[in-house]
Order: sequence, then structure tokens, then C-alpha cells
Amino acid sequence: ENKLFPLPPLAEQERIVDKIGLVMPIIDKYSKSQELLDKMNVELNECLKKSVLQEAIQGKLVPQIAEEGTAHELLEQIKTEKQKLVKEGKLKKSALASSVIYRGDDNKYWEKSTECMECIDDKIPFEIPSTWCWVRHNQLFEISGGSQPPKSQFVDNPKSGYIRLYQIRDYGSNPMPVYIPKEKANKITKEGDIILARYGGSLGKVFWAKDGAYNVAMAKVIPLFDSEFVNKQYLFLFYQSSIYQYLVKDHSRSAQAGFNKDDLTDLFFPLPPLEEQSRIVEKYKSVTSIMSK
Repeated sequence: ENKLFPLPPLAEQERIVDKIGLVMPIIDKYSKSQELLDKMNVELNECLKKSVLQEAIQGKLVPQIAEEGTAHELLEQIKTEKQKLVKEGKLKKSALASSVIYRGDDNKYWEKSTECMECIDDKIPFEIPSTWCWVRHNQLFEISGGSQPPKSQFVDNPKSGYIRLYQIRDYGSNPMPVYIPKEKANKITKEGDIILARYGGSLGKVFWAKDGAYNVAMAKVIPLFDSEFVNKQYLFLFYQSSIYQYLVKDHSRSAQAGFNKDDLTDLFFPLPPLEEQSRIVEKYKSVTSIMSK
């Protein structure tokens, strides 16, 4: 009853209604255009990041420096350390099985193993600098799937004799902590380990692990050497790139099928010299940081 009503002359009321009828469709059209533009900006940013990532693992993001040596020399150091670890009983002898990938006089890629020599030119994903080399993923790393006891042994709060069990959801925005008995924790991660999602809608996602156990939906990346021959952050970029993502999703075929270490036998890893790996990581961080602003 106390509200004031702004009353224009009748003819002006009609003109106001006509003008609103004329303007509203334009406003609706502009609103839809703005929503589309916002979506395009997000998608463009993601596409640019993927493009920069692809440049990174193809050796196009930073220049090569002769004084940093070659990946072939790095590969020899890895081979020597693996032999040492086998002698010490820290590595299975089967880990020494290897092949050498090189470019022949015919300018094609060949792979030489103890069993045979095969032209693999049609299998090489892309060209890399001459100071880099291709190596099979499983000659450098293995993956170890997680495990967990029955859910009846889960507890929701920290407890003496229990350890945190990490699940994929715990690396998202809505973690739901659970804990399991330490004696049941067969698969353990440390802060800074790399974890790969193996199943479901998260298939292909890569996470930095935390201290705790990890469940069957994830696999831990384990280098077959102790020394830092591969920069972990460069390795993390590799698992985010299309060369890995396409392979695991193709091998899995369905979201629930998952993958195991044998599925990565055919995966090629582009190995740069160690110092260049660090420069790639820093350049990637710098470029993507600018893009995020």
C-alpha cells in the first residue's frame, strides 16, 4: 500500500513497451554471443596449452645446446646404472632387456634388439632433435597398480596403526579421506611420486602423489634407476601429452577396461639431455603462466 507507482502518460507507456519489445531480442542475442565467447576463450586457452605441451615434448620449445651432451650419452648412463642395480639385487634381470632406436643411413628409424632389427619408421610419432633419442617407455619406467582391502576395513578418521588410502576423488576438489590398516597397505606413494589414473572418467589423468597408500584405480610410475636421469616434471608433462593420452585410451577401449604396464610396451618416450629437460619445464611453466593471466 505504501509503494509508489511511476505513471507515464498512456501514449508513452505504449512507446516504452514497444521499445522493450525491440531491445530485448538484441539483449538475448548479445547474451548468447557473450556466453559463446567466454566458452571459446576457455577452449582456446586449453588448446594453446596443449599446443605448447606438444612443442615441449617435440623439442621445439627451447633451443638445443651442444655443451649439454646428447640423450644417447644419457641412455648409456642409465644402462650402466641398471646393470649395477641388477648386480646389487635391487632390480630384476629382466629390466636389462632393451633395444636401441636409431636413424639409419637410409634416413629411416630402426630398432635393434637381441632378437632382431626392424624398421619402425611408420611407428615413430614425430620428429625430434638429433640430440634427443627415442626409447621404449618400459625400458625406463614401470607402473605398479594399486590395491586396497575390503571397504569393511575402511575408517573415516585418522587412527593409530592406520594409513591414508588415496583414491582418484581425493585429488579433486571434494576429497573424502579414508584410512586403512597399515599392514594392508601393500602399495605406497611418497610426496612427489607420479600417479596415473587407470579407470573411469578420470582415465588418463596425471597426479602428483601424496604420502599414503593408493587404490586399484591408480598406478604409480617407478623409474628403473636411482639417479635423476629424467626430470620428474618433464616426465609429468609427457604423461599429459597426446602421445601417452591417445595410447592409454586406445588400449583401454572402454572407460572401465583400464590398462596395465604391458599396454605401455609400445609407448615411445622422447628423451632429451637432462639439462634440456629442466629448461623445457621452466619454459613451459613460464609460457602457461602468462597464458593464465
